[in-house]
Amino acid sequence: MEHHGWISLIPPLTAIVLALTTRRILISLFVGVVLGALLVRDGNPIAAGYTLVVEYLGANLMNTDKLKAFSFTLSMGAMVGLITITGGMRGLVERVLPWAQTRRGGQILISVLGLAIFFDDYANMLLLGGTTRSLADRLKISREKLAFLIDSTAAPVAGLALVSTWVAVEIDYIGEGLTNLPSDLGIEPIQLFLTSIPYRFYPLWALLFVFLVAGLDRDYGPMLTAERKRLEEEPSDDQLFDAPQETSGVTSHWLNAALPILTTVGMVTWWLYYSGSIAVQQAGIEPTWANIFGKASSYDALIYGAIAGNAVALLMILPQRIVPPPKVFWGMLKGAIAMTPALAILWLSGALAATTSDKEWGLGTGLYLADLTSGAIPLWLLPTVTFLVSAAMAFSTGTSWGTMGIVMPLAIPLTYNLMVGAELSPTDSPLLAAVVGTVLAGAIFGDHCSPLSDTTILSSQSCGCNHIAHVNTQMPYAVTVGVLTIVLGTIPVAIGFPIWPCHLLGAIALVAILLCLGKRQA
Repeated sequence: MEHHGWISLIPPLTAIVLALTTRRILISLFVGVVLGALLVRDGNPIAAGYTLVVEYLGANLMNTDKLKAFSFTLSMGAMVGLITITGGMRGLVERVLPWAQTRRGGQILISVLGLAIFFDDYANMLLLGGTTRSLADRLKISREKLAFLIDSTAAPVAGLALVSTWVAVEIDYIGEGLTNLPSDLGIEPIQLFLTSIPYRFYPLWALLFVFLVAGLDRDYGPMLTAERKRLEEEPSDDQLFDAPQETSGVTSHWLNAALPILTTVGMVTWWLYYSGSIAVQQAGIEPTWANIFGKASSYDALIYGAIAGNAVALLMILPQRIVPPPKVFWGMLKGAIAMTPALAILWLSGALAATTSDKEWGLGTGLYLADLTSGAIPLWLLPTVTFLVSAAMAFSTGTSWGTMGIVMPLAIPLTYNLMVGAELSPTDSPLLAAVVGTVLAGAIFGDHCSPLSDTTILSSQSCGCNHIAHVNTQMPYAVTVGVLTIVLGTIPVAIGFPIWPCHLLGAIALVAILLCLGKRQA
């Protein structure tokens, strides 16, 4: 189809501008969808109303993959609520806290726990913030450092994990972008999700940087000042601030959390392999790991994994009577309800993607952007530009999910059309995977730097740290990793430099920065 020219930019730009100015992502997305319906129907309000309700909102809500993404996200939220309210996660954390006897050991342990709670960033921050403050105080680790260690592991590990409350959302956003590409390409959302992981330089290097800071016990900038103040003085007012406890206060055996999580991971992995093997056999292609997982039924695997995890959790917890059965189910309901804002973003961002698509009832925004930028933006700059746009939007709005929902459906068709124009194969070149990776990475980078981010606010509150102090101490570290992401990651990869040497150079650079700029606290 032909695009609608410059007016095809109005819906996404309106959503972006409104999100930046009002910081109300749901209203911004909805206004963008309404404008898209009006534009595609040439301003006819009755026809636009039909298109809005039936073709955009209704069709998006009834999409099978979308419903599966909703189901998994709700199920994971329920399991997180269940193992939190019954104290299983608290039991796991408190079991290992006595292992740390030094500042370095304490920081490493907190970082490891941040990786262990990979299934949800909110649960990660609320649980670790509440349970590790006493450890941090005992070892004289500043609350600013504690908030950094927790905040900088929560979203990156949840965004990278194959089983988390993020994964279905990320795969769905990728799927929205792929709907604008020819179906005969054979690119599956789960396949692009997996191949994009090595290109997510920021979250990968942010996690590495957390462990380097903890292991080398070196800091610089405002974080060094905060750490020295904590060593020299009694706890400050910021450290004495006692954040409200979000966990139930109940502590139960750590297996009550570990087994449901391991069951979910095991079921997802097995179903991916099982369904992928059948699909590969039916297609008559080589049964490599990449082909098996690329052809697997990812949404089915996630749903079955979440159901199995919830079932195991209930079978373990109910007979123990740790809390009354009504409270158990209330915890599950509360966990599921906590995911509803994310589902609303998922729904409306999918509807907005329909307005910008090059399918029926779409304005062809990706095609127009490709025509507009062809020759204006070199292909080697595309991952970097995408990373910066995503970061700027996430920083301004405070929402990484909303950012991904708006940027991803535009970035994928734009990249594809520019690659076709440059006679590059989307299946052979790593550029498409790199752009997808930079959308997800940029959203997390902007989130880490933003004082408006819900995760930044949540981590500072759960750790009992002054919010502005947390932002001021974390931002230099996030910017350090962000700059290296561009210089040693997105630009070299886009010009053809191999991916793994980029990661090696990034790791060396992070170590060198800490050794040169970082100083010990005493």
